[in-house]
This record gives sequence, structure tokens and C-alpha cells, in this order.
Amino acid sequence: MKPSQLIACVVAVGALALACVEIAHLMDTGTCASGGPYVSADPCPEGTDTRILLLTAAILVYVVALLFSGQMLFFYGLLFVALSAIFIRGALTDDGFAAAGWIVGAVFAAMGIVPLYLAVRGWFSRDDDRARDRAAGLATYTTLSGE
Repeated sequence: MKPSQLIACVVAVGALALACVEIAHLMDTGTCASGGPYVSADPCPEGTDTRILLLTAAILVYVVALLFSGQMLFFYGLLFVALSAIFIRGALTDDGFAAAGWIVGAVFAAMGIVPLYLAVRGWFSRDDDRARDRAAGLATYTTLSGE
């Protein structure tokens, strides 16, 4: 793995961690509204707009880092496993969200565990290095070397 790809992997993990924290905070906030001519029954807490902007930025950084990393299969799986954990956390902490949280969490877990397994299996394959790169993601399409 090239140093630029390693840096992209680290940035992707950091961006995913930030996105997960912000999603969890926004799920704890629930529905709210602020501003406009109407008075909301549940106003948004201070800083909600900043959390939404941070979440949006983290997602964009994650996607760009994912493309530069060459490890798309791994980071696809990691995204859905992380989202699964957030939804299951929501199911455990909010009774009104329990059914949806468990269902979405289980579906996202299935969507993430299989690609993670395939990516990690590819890394430890006894084939040559290029085979490990192909198994771990779409590296032949996303590397910057143009090979």
C-alpha cells in the first residue's frame, strides 16, 4: 500500500468516527424545528445546525478518502457495520425507536459484515499482492498510479 493510500485510510476512519458521533447526537435529539414564522413544539437545541454541517462534511470526506484508499470493499463494509451499531444503540436507548432500530441495525449488519469478511480474507490471501488489492477493493480503478 502506498503512503497516500494509507493516509486516505486513516482519514476515512477519522471521518467515519466523526460521522457516527454526529449521527448518534442527532438521533438523541430526535425531531425538532427552529426558525421561521411558526413556533415549534420542540425547538432544536443549540448547535444542531453545526452538528448537521459536521455530519455532511464528514460524509463527503469519507467518500473522497474511500476513493483514494483503494479499499472500497473494506470501507463499504465498515460504514454499514458502524451504522448498524448506531441503530442498535438507538434501539437500546429509545423505546419509541426500538423496533426500527433493531430491524435497520440487523439489515445494516448483514450489509457490512459480508464485505468486511471478503476484504479481510483478500488481504490475507496467499496469492500475489495484486490479487490482495483486487480482493480488498476496486484498487485497479481507484489507484492514482494509473496502472
